[in-house]
Amino acid sequence: GVRGARLRLLMEGFDGTARVWPPTRQELPRLHQELGLWMAHTRYRLAPAEQSPVWRVQNTSFTLGTGSGIGTYYLLRRFNPALKFPWDLLPPFIIFYLTHSAAHIWQLPGLYDSFLGLATPLGVRAREVLEALRTDGRLPSH
Repeated sequence: GVRGARLRLLMEGFDGTARVWPPTRQELPRLHQELGLWMAHTRYRLAPAEQSPVWRVQNTSFTLGTGSGIGTYYLLRRFNPALKFPWDLLPPFIIFYLTHSAAHIWQLPGLYDSFLGLATPLGVRAREVLEALRTDGRLPSH
């Protein structure tokens, strides 16, 4: 309709190439799932241009998780020195896991913004899947 034409007009660049509107919070989990299925079924290997955003997300998540886990360990040792192995490691591992997962989820919008802008097969497929999600088209899981 008129709204779709306006959005398409807004997303057209000065060079005439169409850009994709970023995925919403509701579309992001499904896009992640569908691209994961496509990558698994086709045994797709990341191209060098695709590796950098993935590594950035993994490194940031791991660094934040590790820092919070180590910090929890030392705080726990300071406030409860009687706690001994293996019980003194459980809270830091739990905090590591929760922080790592939260940081990973928090970075997904930026990761998919990077993927949607790539001219690689993954970027093309990400745009196709996002378009299929928005128009009730054919998805890799169907």
